[in-house]
Amino acid sequence: MQKQISATDFKKHFLQLVDEVKNKKTGFTITKRKMPVAQIVPLDNNVKTEKTYFGFMKGTTKIKGDIVNCSFESEWEINNE
Repeated sequence: MQKQISATDFKKHFLQLVDEVKNKKTGFTITKRKMPVAQIVPLDNNVKTEKTYFGFMKGTTKIKGDIVNCSFESEWEINNE
């Protein structure tokens, strides 16, 4: 049978319980007034985490020329009205 812990004790010992799940690969049930309300179980190693789109195009472009000190004035007509 899986270990059971009250919601109050879960709040008090949250970080220790998370480490226990991670290290021992065992889960437990959270109870409230002795009724089960949630289960904490270790993740399956095959579960893929959500991908982020930050930096996904890194290395896909090339800079040709100076992009900091470029001057468009010679190529475009400037209207100073």
